[in-house]
Amino acid sequence: TLGRQVKFTMDKMDGKGEVTGVDIFKPDGTVLHSFALSTFAQNTISKSFDFLQPGFYQYKIGVKNTVDYILVTVTSKAADDTTLPFRTKCWASAEDFDAQVTKLSVLAQVEQGNRPVLNAKVEALIENDSQEEAIRIPLYDNGAGADQILNDGIYTRYFTRYNGQDGRYTLRCQVIGDENTMFVTQKNGVKSLEESSGQGRTYPLKPSSSTSPVCCGSSIGNVDTEPTGDFKRKATGTSFKVQKDTAPGPDQDFFPPSKVTDLKVSSNEFNFTVEFTAPGDDYDEGMAARYELKYSDNLNVLRDEYEWDKLNETFITSNDILDSSNLNPQEAGSLIRIGLDLAFFPEDNTVYYLAMKAYDASGKVSRLSNIAQTVRVVEEDSSGLSGGAIAGIVIACVVVGFVLVVAGYFAHKKLKE
Repeated sequence: TLGRQVKFTMDKMDGKGEVTGVDIFKPDGTVLHSFALSTFAQNTISKSFDFLQPGFYQYKIGVKNTVDYILVTVTSKAADDTTLPFRTKCWASAEDFDAQVTKLSVLAQVEQGNRPVLNAKVEALIENDSQEEAIRIPLYDNGAGADQILNDGIYTRYFTRYNGQDGRYTLRCQVIGDENTMFVTQKNGVKSLEESSGQGRTYPLKPSSSTSPVCCGSSIGNVDTEPTGDFKRKATGTSFKVQKDTAPGPDQDFFPPSKVTDLKVSSNEFNFTVEFTAPGDDYDEGMAARYELKYSDNLNVLRDEYEWDKLNETFITSNDILDSSNLNPQEAGSLIRIGLDLAFFPEDNTVYYLAMKAYDASGKVSRLSNIAQTVRVVEEDSSGLSGGAIAGIVIACVVVGFVLVVAGYFAHKKLKE
């Protein structure tokens, strides 16, 4: 979809190949513009249009011999000057790396104006010269897995499907907005999803670097939104290079499940509820083999990797879980919710801390999750007096009564005498 001040630009890298023709077509298939042959001696050509009716336009590039690299960029303002334009860009978190060492994230930012767009369908298309078709992976803005800030308009996923192919990869992304898509009109402060764990910190709306947010499990907070309406956008991202002989093959398991960053526990008058987003077999893709949830009243013990393996008495097992839920692994990105009987944690004012790890079929384990916490507070008597105070009053009354009885006895005896 186009509008005002449309500009088509093509950049060709130096090489042996030649560009022999470039044609731009209208939505009805007729030619909108053809570039003159004399322009192809330049490495960059462009054409501007004051206004184009909204619709799907196409272009065709003719080449002679092999052209190593061509970059086409189309920029446009909205047809209605009161409508904020949609902006989409995508990139990878590394450029030249060892795939067995570096954890690669693919990111796409979607905005209307400078406001985050939420609930869009975002997909990355990743291609290698040796592959016949692009690898397609959905990206999510859910604050879990590779995506570290919920509702900031940056959709993220780890990439692990190298299939033994090293070399140069290209990245594209496409965005679809529908009746469920909205943009943020106002944000009411930032907050952390870990606030309930006593480790709450706040994070900026946008990451400070060009790669990925610096921490995890956070949110931009409560937001006011408006619908975007239907739209489609595509963007060309940065390319990245996998160093020679470092791309894991399809039968190799190099990647553990991703760290769970949104573990939380809540309670009502009937039961406890534990929730988290499922990690995958390889980071945030696939399905883990099992989850390991443990708890302790000692936060330092729960955080300690050495002590973690000793917490054999504080497992949360399938026997502890209410019949309506289970701990069976689910596909990465699924919301997992399990119920625990209210008596699971004693009503004694003790703070209990929960954490988890995920394991894949080969035994690779995720990093320790964020720490969640819960406490059952001892209810005070309706009179406002604690149990100890009530006991003290009863004892005092008994003592006073005994003293009065003894005093009456001696007084009566004296009168008789």
